[in-house]
This record gives sequence, C-alpha cells and structure tokens, in this order.
Amino acid sequence: MNALSWYFKIATYRNTYTHIIEFENGEKINDEKRKIKSSEPKHGTITEFIVNPRYMGENSNLPFDVLLDWIDKMSYQITGNIKITVDEFDGMNKLK
Repeated sequence: MNALSWYFKIATYRNTYTHIIEFENGEKINDEKRKIKSSEPKHGTITEFIVNPRYMGENSNLPFDVLLDWIDKMSYQITGNIKITVDEFDGMNKLK
C-alpha cells in the first residue's frame, strides 16, 4: 500500500512498546519507538493509508464493500482471539 499511497502509517503494539512508521509519497517522515501510553492499544497493528491519485487516478477510492468482503474471506485463516476493526474516512470525517 505504501507505494500507491500519498500517506501510509503502520503502528504495532506489543507488550509495553509501540513502533510507528509514517510515510508521505513513499518517503519516511516518522519512525518512532516508545512505551505505550495508557490510552493506546496494548497489542495489535493499525494500518492507515490514503490512496495517491497520481498512481490510482483522480477521485480514486477503495470500495468499502470490496474491502469488507476481502477481510471476511481472509478472516477464516485467523485463529484465536483476534479482533478486526475497519473504519472508513472521507478526509478527516469518519463515515462508518
């Protein structure tokens, strides 16, 4: 996703530490390793991205229903107590 996004962020949370990496147009703008704050998740991974119209075309988007269908199909491979949360945003406004 990083190669096709103008903004990409991945944050991992393990035990008491987090590692957050952010990119804009493929260039790393942040690489932070630190202790987890009390308001943050204790374990898991969060991925955020905004599609780059330069590569994907103007008004490009990832259809939300297609994404949900893909996650549903892939989730059968997941075992154990794992929770998947998907949020959709239009700019800074949460849609779902």
